[in-house]
Amino acid sequence: MTSPNSGNPDDKLIRADRRGRLLVPAEQRAAILKAFDESSLSAIAFCRQHGLSYSTFATWIQKRRREQAPGSGDPAVPHPAFAEVVIDEGKAIPKTIPPLRVILRSGVSFEVVSADQVPLAAGLIQSIASLRSC
Repeated sequence: MTSPNSGNPDDKLIRADRRGRLLVPAEQRAAILKAFDESSLSAIAFCRQHGLSYSTFATWIQKRRREQAPGSGDPAVPHPAFAEVVIDEGKAIPKTIPPLRVILRSGVSFEVVSADQVPLAAGLIQSIASLRSC
């Protein structure tokens, strides 16, 4: 079903199927996705820079999200990337709140320890979301 491009059967870096599509091993896909996570590029810019098909790359990202998601046994249950938080302007927000820990997909995390930091955290999350879209 697959045949290596080179004559060496131990060469697992590049393989092609019958239709000529390149097959990338899981280890190499993981390395590419890690490089994307560490870059500040959008998915489209990253694909252009590395000569990847955007649709294939997006499929890799979706597959990784499904595999890493808690309870990933049920693909019908969506896992939101962001959750909207609405603060009712009519109600007083206490000045001290229990710390809220925010962990982003890239592994970056921060804590909101007072009500005064909520707008700053919301702005930070919005800025990060606008930088990278996939």
